[in-house]
Amino acid sequence: MIKLLSTLFILCVVAGCSTSQYKKSYVSSIDPNTVSRMTSEIQKTEPKLIQSSDVDNDVSAILEQGNYVIIGNSLFNGPLEDAENAKKHAKKIGATHVVYSSEHTETISKKVPGFTKKGTTRQKLQIDGQASYYTPVTTSGTVSRPYTKTIKLYDQQAVFLIKKDMKE
Repeated sequence: MIKLLSTLFILCVVAGCSTSQYKKSYVSSIDPNTVSRMTSEIQKTEPKLIQSSDVDNDVSAILEQGNYVIIGNSLFNGPLEDAENAKKHAKKIGATHVVYSSEHTETISKKVPGFTKKGTTRQKLQIDGQASYYTPVTTSGTVSRPYTKTIKLYDQQAVFLIKKDMKE
């Protein structure tokens, strides 16, 4: 049962689950109602993506400019996720800027189920440990043929910020 669940998890990871990890792992730093009070209207412009090799340092530099507030962050480890997903989430929560990074942590290999349709394959036969022969084998229906899938994992982080209006 555990093997089945882990296989399903890997398949979901490989296929790309429908929900962004930036959204799933998001932790808000302030009340969402406060975000709407900080800006005159919901952001009409696209959030600015800032790729970083040192998120803490880059966020500090932005905060020092004034009029910026951290509204939340996401932190997760998994297959590399498209930064556009961070941007989509930023737009949804009203962020004007996203500082993000990713760092490769490990590569794993897992056997996952694979299936082939009916057809002809070659099967090796050995007679008395002496001679080897290949004979054609015709399969019908669908045949399970597991294969190894390699997945690169990354530590990924995004800090979502908003530029405040002066109306507060």
